[in-house]
Amino acid sequence: MSELGEGSPMKVGINCAPWFLSDADSTELASELAAYGFHCARFPAWLSDESGDYEHWTQRFTEALAAVGMESLVTLDSRAFTVDEWQDGDYAERLRYHRNALPLATRVQVGNEPDQVGESSSTMTLERYRLLWVWAQRVFSEHPDRCVPAGMVHVDFTYYSVAGELHPYAQTPSTLPALIAAVVEHSGRVPIATEFGWEGPGGDAWSLERADWYRDMLEVMAQLGVQEAFPYCYSAAQCPDLYLVGTDGEETASLQAVQRFIREKASTSAGGGETMPEPNADIQALIDEVGTAGHQVGTIYRVSAEGESGDRRQAVYTDVGIFRSVEGVPGAYLHVDWRHLAEFIPKA
Repeated sequence: MSELGEGSPMKVGINCAPWFLSDADSTELASELAAYGFHCARFPAWLSDESGDYEHWTQRFTEALAAVGMESLVTLDSRAFTVDEWQDGDYAERLRYHRNALPLATRVQVGNEPDQVGESSSTMTLERYRLLWVWAQRVFSEHPDRCVPAGMVHVDFTYYSVAGELHPYAQTPSTLPALIAAVVEHSGRVPIATEFGWEGPGGDAWSLERADWYRDMLEVMAQLGVQEAFPYCYSAAQCPDLYLVGTDGEETASLQAVQRFIREKASTSAGGGETMPEPNADIQALIDEVGTAGHQVGTIYRVSAEGESGDRRQAVYTDVGIFRSVEGVPGAYLHVDWRHLAEFIPKA
């Protein structure tokens, strides 16, 4: 699997919506996100209307993020334009408006899921998306690195003929490698994941099942060379179905899993701090069994020991898959199996 990526540490951002917050609350939210280790917050830049002063909230939150040393990724979807501007493809002046109104925004993401199938207001034809992207590059020509292309969700690979990132919803750690490889084939580069969130059956935000999914998805993205990943989203107050923090600020198991990933990656990048534990006896026995069967385990990227008795609840991330052991259950098992994906396994 490591052939796809460049090997540099992956950064973890977060999706949020800083709406209906006082200036003080906006500052508090930015400080909270920074304390959890998120490097960047992604949120839309909507025009103000009768429902709220979105432009003020966007500007204030961008300033609050900069004050705590965080980056901002501001998304320009359909609500960042007037209805007529969006329908007529009249993008240039509004793009200039956002460029001037948000001088502290680190980056802007141009469009949001233009390849959606259905009634989304941000769905765009390929031609309209190309026009929006071209105009954005012109408007931000003095700082081209500030422009990030839209994340694709359907995923319609024809949109990558323009430019695109990825929103890998409805994916699992087992299916993600093939999807990212297909994106690389069509775009020539590994995308960043500007949105992804749990859509599996069952498992609330406090369940270990959902927590393991977030952790495994982050680990797989990191192994595949994804440079940034943004879980969706931060608070239940913003998105009641997909969230990491409850309405009263409770930390879910999913947030703890994401934070553990951030902490361990930061420690590894710094060349110190926590030492990666060895696979426990049950997992090591299964790794040896897989190797005996003729499958090269390759690199062990991460050994994550969790809970007070971390020796028993453990996940080991390797080139052939994710090995797990669970407290109270004898033995170990191959939780995610990539042995059939020979093209992702490094050659001996």
